[in-house]
Amino acid sequence: MQPIIRPFTRSDSDYQAITLIGNTIFPDYPLTVEQLRFNEASKDPKVRHARFLLELDDVVVGMATYDQDIAAFHPQEFEVLILVLPEFEGKGFGQLLHAHTLEALKPFNPTTIRTHTREDFTRAVRFIEKQGFSEEMKEWESRLNPQAANLASFKETYEKVCESGVVITSLAELSKTTDDWQQQLYELDWEVTLDIPTTGTPTKCSFEHFTKSTLQNPDLLLEGWFIAIKDGEWIGESALWKSAAEPNLYVGVTGVRRAFRKQGIARALKYTAVLYAKDAGYTCIKTWNEEHNQGMLEINTALGFEKVPAWIYYKKEV
Repeated sequence: MQPIIRPFTRSDSDYQAITLIGNTIFPDYPLTVEQLRFNEASKDPKVRHARFLLELDDVVVGMATYDQDIAAFHPQEFEVLILVLPEFEGKGFGQLLHAHTLEALKPFNPTTIRTHTREDFTRAVRFIEKQGFSEEMKEWESRLNPQAANLASFKETYEKVCESGVVITSLAELSKTTDDWQQQLYELDWEVTLDIPTTGTPTKCSFEHFTKSTLQNPDLLLEGWFIAIKDGEWIGESALWKSAAEPNLYVGVTGVRRAFRKQGIARALKYTAVLYAKDAGYTCIKTWNEEHNQGMLEINTALGFEKVPAWIYYKKEV
């Protein structure tokens, strides 16, 4: 029984195979075939990406991906992900997939390769470190049941922020009343993203890509994406995303333009978002924050978010 590595064909059966692998390894973060198809179709044309499948007797038991991050784009920097079904781990298949992927990347002359895993996936951690990767960043994952959130003190902050002339409203409302809401969101999102700790150097995607990947995303939740506005200027945001694969919410970007920070606006935005989730009947919100992002970590802790195992991001210079 010799393993065979072949290219991903984008067929229904191949999408079903990678969905099964991903959901088996990461049951807390399920995806659907439709979500994976959308993610693939909405990539920026300049991004180089490919998948490879490892088969045993015509059954897909592992996969590898190389990709590039349009939000931190460099033509010679890549993200690699290797996944093998648990019952086939420890047989050298991950090593085969890793070697195959590195060989496939050679024509692009990569200078930096990144990967990631959760810290409690000890086998994956050992495998990654064995390949010569070193830790670049760590993100805490935290979860909150909005039905049990600590909202009292945040309500006071929200009221003070509103009294100062700030209006917080949803994209669902703004899309009805503001002709250029998509362009304003694009500019706001870029500016606040610049100050969120991440790997790589932030790059601004095109408005066309933002429209396709974000505003046309089936998991977009306009009524759960909140904007802070003062004197007509969009000054902050806090976004919740839904998922077709599970009844939970994910936090997108929460941030405030630099000139308006230290005024409680981020707390007011988070209050509004969590209150929305509570009133809508959701019982779980998931979020990720870089371990040194103390401001947002403190806000989330005060709301009642509880940490679960962190995600580790690795880097290797080639």
